[in-house]
Amino acid sequence: MLTKEETWARLRAFHVVYGEMPKGKWDIGGLGAAQDDMSGYDLKGADFSGAYLGCGNFSGALLNNAIFSGAELYEAKFIETNLSEANLSRAALHEANLSLANLSDANLTYAFFNNANLGTANLNGANLQGSILEEVNLNRANLSGADITGSTFWGVSTSGWKIDGIKAEYVYFCRSEELEKERYKRIFHEGQFEALFKSLPTVELIFIEGLSPTSLFTLSMIIEKIGLQNPSLGVKMADVRKNEFETRIGVKIDKDEHLIEVGQLIHEAMDQAIRAIPANIFPSNFPEALEKLPHKHHSAIVVNMVQPTFQFIKADGSTLSGTISQVGTTQSSTVVIIKNYAVHKEEVDSLFRNLKDSFSVITKYQ
Repeated sequence: MLTKEETWARLRAFHVVYGEMPKGKWDIGGLGAAQDDMSGYDLKGADFSGAYLGCGNFSGALLNNAIFSGAELYEAKFIETNLSEANLSRAALHEANLSLANLSDANLTYAFFNNANLGTANLNGANLQGSILEEVNLNRANLSGADITGSTFWGVSTSGWKIDGIKAEYVYFCRSEELEKERYKRIFHEGQFEALFKSLPTVELIFIEGLSPTSLFTLSMIIEKIGLQNPSLGVKMADVRKNEFETRIGVKIDKDEHLIEVGQLIHEAMDQAIRAIPANIFPSNFPEALEKLPHKHHSAIVVNMVQPTFQFIKADGSTLSGTISQVGTTQSSTVVIIKNYAVHKEEVDSLFRNLKDSFSVITKYQ
């Protein structure tokens, strides 16, 4: 490990700082920003604890065992940086870019990752206990053997992530500023988090104009019906995300080779729903909707629903080329922001609560 004095001397030798070492808090924002990167710079064991390093560029540097505890690293770049066994406990990493970084066995306890990019990063064996992961990109990241107990997850992108042997005694599924966090605490048995959240092939349905509560409920019934009729495909509605521009629905399946097939089944079922949904698509425990229809006219229900754009995502996070007949071509983006439906279903259920008032059905007479 380097002392503060040795760290400053090393930085001066690399001509990234000048003058005497500050006596108090280091305020060296933009460190390394003048260079394209810091490839080959040997800063192993350097001590940056408590320093302000906003907008710094450490990309490519050797920072094994370095100390960044309590450091402010807003918008800092650590692209392809070796941070194995580094200490970033309680570091603030708002909008930091750590894509392709090596964070294996790093101490990330209580670190704050907000809008940070950890895509394809190696977090094998990292300690993330108590960390905040809010609107973070973890696409294709390796968290095998990592410990996320007590961490807070919200709006995390996990397409193609690897979580073999991940440790998670309990996790909070809410925003970091939530005052009643205990309401969103979920306890997991050993291996349960991995089983629930491991990356699976996904058919993503993108509705540019959004979905009404009626359409969302109807779509969930369609997907459930497809799953029951095709048990070997492992079809289940798992991901829901809605913003001001679009609604995305993720449908998980068991194998990559069934992506196009499942997409076609969903398309055909939705095409039929746009015209008229057979009343038996609804479960028997949903009498309230059926009561709105005259008993002798339980033949069909017409729902206003449009066809979405389909995107096919393999288990490793890559997209699959292919189209659905009479549907637009697949998109090429690999970024999928997901929130687990089973955990965050309260958000979706809030839409369903309006169902009783908004579910206006039209009987189709012969």
